[in-house]
Amino acid sequence: MNKLSEKKHTLSIPIKMSIGLILLSLGFFLFAIPANEISLGASSISIIWIILLYFILTAAELFISPVGLSTVSRLSPLKFTSLFIGVWATSIALSYFIGGLLSSLYPDPNLPTPYLLGIIPINGFLEFFLIFAVLTFIGEF
Repeated sequence: MNKLSEKKHTLSIPIKMSIGLILLSLGFFLFAIPANEISLGASSISIIWIILLYFILTAAELFISPVGLSTVSRLSPLKFTSLFIGVWATSIALSYFIGGLLSSLYPDPNLPTPYLLGIIPINGFLEFFLIFAVLTFIGEF
């Protein structure tokens, strides 16, 4: 047993997943700051931003992935455990696919301005990273 469970301070599964999504959203919101500097003409950003982003996204991953996998394996009927773990893995693959589609909105100055849903222009890196920040924040609800 760990120290939190000994003190009866364990976090529920939805709380752990919510913390992971909040951290993920926070990471993208924070990375929008140096991304905006690049859009405004800066030639580089500090390595501290990259390290901070990786730290926050890794912490978010540790709240989401193992918790989700253990929840799926614990709550699924024994007969269908492997099927539901496959569904979990497929949902991750689908999210990577959607992320790849959204990455086509990357603002390239040599190409026409991309539009999200055909109506929201993505004029710079700030808007590009805010897409991911807002989507992960909305995903919490």
